[in-house]
Amino acid sequence: MSWDAIGAIGEIVGAIAVLATLIYLALQIRQNTKAVRLESRNSLQQAWSQVGSMMANSPEITELFIKGCRDYRALPVADRLRFSSALQNVLFAIDMQHLQFSEGIHEVTGLERIHSLFRYSGVRDWWGQNKGFFRPAFVGAVESEIAEIRQGGSSA
Repeated sequence: MSWDAIGAIGEIVGAIAVLATLIYLALQIRQNTKAVRLESRNSLQQAWSQVGSMMANSPEITELFIKGCRDYRALPVADRLRFSSALQNVLFAIDMQHLQFSEGIHEVTGLERIHSLFRYSGVRDWWGQNKGFFRPAFVGAVESEIAEIRQGGSSA
């Protein structure tokens, strides 16, 4: 057997090894992507569960949330702080979902929840004072929803 033949066999074996490595890496990336998506969805579900538990387990918080949505400015200072914490938790969960959508991790933007929430003048008042806590992309999306609500004339 000549050195040329041995070299050719070596190149074939090397090419097969590279191809096998690339296939293995592609499978690992796919598996990792699925794991990241599942973990992201789990994190989002936990955030929504915390919001739901907060409302379900405390009629007082639920009542405060309803009052704050209607008229944030009319709440006493301590209640404004409690309402602010509750609303911030809700909006952080929506923001997380919006981010996951923009990154291709989640199929739904989360903005469908924004429209019903921002119909309330108290929520819009709160937002005007606190939107700096959120990502610019989310702020832009919320501002767009608010503009659409104002054009439609629906406010509570």
